[in-house]
Amino acid sequence: MATSRPSKRSATPFVLGGLVLLVVVGGFAAWYFLLRSEPEPTRPTAQTRAWASALENQRFTDLDALTDSPGAGAAATEFFTAVEVDDVEVTVVPAVLQTSDTAISRLGVELEVTDMGPWSYVVTLPWILTEDDEWVVDYSAAVIHPELTDERSVRRVRSSGERASLLDRDGQPLRAGSDVIEVAIQPSRMTDQSVVEATLESQLGIPAAETRAALSQPWVTADSRVPIATLDPQEYQEVHRDVLYPVPGLVFADRSEPQLPSTTFGAGTVGDIGEITAEQLDELGDRYVAGDVVGRSGLEAEYEATLAGGVDHVIELVEGDTVVGTLLSSEGTDPRPVTTTFSVPVQLAADAALAEAPEPAALVAIEPETGEILAVSSTPANGFNRALLGQYPPGSTFKVVTSSGLIESGVTTDQIVPCPSEIEINGNTIRNFEGQSLGDVPFSDVFINSCNTGFIALSQELGAEALDAAASDAGFDVEYDIGTASIGGVFPLPTGRVELGAASIGQAQVLSSPLHMATVAAAAESGTWNAPRLIRDDTVEPMSVPGAVPAEVRELMLDVVDSGTGTAADVGGLTVGGKTGTAEFGTGDELATHAWFIGFAEGEGLPQKIAFAVVIEGGGTGGGDAAPVARDFLENLIEIGT
Repeated sequence: MATSRPSKRSATPFVLGGLVLLVVVGGFAAWYFLLRSEPEPTRPTAQTRAWASALENQRFTDLDALTDSPGAGAAATEFFTAVEVDDVEVTVVPAVLQTSDTAISRLGVELEVTDMGPWSYVVTLPWILTEDDEWVVDYSAAVIHPELTDERSVRRVRSSGERASLLDRDGQPLRAGSDVIEVAIQPSRMTDQSVVEATLESQLGIPAAETRAALSQPWVTADSRVPIATLDPQEYQEVHRDVLYPVPGLVFADRSEPQLPSTTFGAGTVGDIGEITAEQLDELGDRYVAGDVVGRSGLEAEYEATLAGGVDHVIELVEGDTVVGTLLSSEGTDPRPVTTTFSVPVQLAADAALAEAPEPAALVAIEPETGEILAVSSTPANGFNRALLGQYPPGSTFKVVTSSGLIESGVTTDQIVPCPSEIEINGNTIRNFEGQSLGDVPFSDVFINSCNTGFIALSQELGAEALDAAASDAGFDVEYDIGTASIGGVFPLPTGRVELGAASIGQAQVLSSPLHMATVAAAAESGTWNAPRLIRDDTVEPMSVPGAVPAEVRELMLDVVDSGTGTAADVGGLTVGGKTGTAEFGTGDELATHAWFIGFAEGEGLPQKIAFAVVIEGGGTGGGDAAPVARDFLENLIEIGT
């Protein structure tokens, strides 16, 4: 029996088919893996980050190595300098291939621009692949800022409005235009700087160090005109011309400059204006440039920001000298005037009165019903502002306050009060000025003749608490703001009978400024103490204290000028009231004295009711020295007003 075997022909197609399948599958796999093994084209990722880092850190020279031509670093430096950039932040958008050898990336740039704030924009970096397989930026100015071209650049422009004025109470500028001679130095014309320095010091009182500082300012060049002083034309012609004009390097120019009504007007309070100094440029910052006029002292400096206003800043896109666009702008605040309460006639009258008085001295005048300050005058004019900042024992002028407390407690003006030449309190003997003794007299005589012993005796019955309350009703220890630096009155609560007696006559630890004693006189005239103010501000409500000054005090002050210690302040045709004060200070057997007079006046020839205080520092007596100054002040005011 035969055995069956598989056919060889039937097996052959299977094998061949398998071989074909194997070849096909193997070929596909080879192609697939061949494609997968090709490297992905490179992108300028690291280069983009390097560019961003150079911008953020303002290492602009690093940009040159990332471009196909030099110039990027210089262009970036020029742009960022012109714009005045404080800080840079850069956000990177990953590079995108356009072709195998070109790509683009984008940067979000945010600048913090000086005095203008943030500025954001986007720049596009076009990358090209070099023959050395290095990615570089195809440079144009647009890679610094999209609006830049080879023909277009940026510049920053500052502008500001004309400086506003300090105004008087009537809304008129305190400074008016006036012709002056400007004295300046032109370095290129100097042959000997030491001669210039010596001449300016001898003729105009300008220290040599100040001249050197002016010439050393960063903006000064050989051909600069460096202002050093301004002179009244008549003074220049009559006093200085023959000495100043021949000096090589000194140059002169006629110009109009805002001037105060007088050279001493509100000295130490109104302040000066002039060209900005190098020190002020550093202090005030980028809002100013050399040549700007600024406040140098007083109210002019204190209210500089309001008077000068802000600065408008514009970053312009320019082509040559033509402005083709604005890239960024910011507006500053407009200059605004500052209204003071100064009365020009009153201030001129005060300055004239002090000009004839012994120095140092001060005079302050205010409007009784409002507390508005009409005049502030101190001598020497270029010295300490003692009118607002000086503190002295008020002496017998404080008896206005003590009398208010006594009358409120029940003392009447006709009440009989002893006035011996001296009084003993706890073993301490206190004497009247020059041994005065009136005997037993009405309280009105004690006041108008300024009897210390009578007041000291009455104060023991009044008590410290009641005297402190009277002082509070007259604004002592009350905080107020006149619109500039000032000092008020201080009344520490007396401890013990001796201190109480001394405080009642304005000694012990009682202190006051001339400003504050003017408010005391005003309170006596109006019946209410009003806080003084020098700057009118609609947002600030005038302040007064709830207590009142009895009307009898006003009548007593009228009697002082009529027949008491203050007759030297009398001015015919005016109603004048006042109180003298002779305040001891220092140590030793023979004490020096400050001379005081406080008062009020009204009548024909005066622009309004007025209250005032005069102090002559170390100047003798109130009746003999301060009261005549008060009279001169009132007479001057009548003359100026007419």
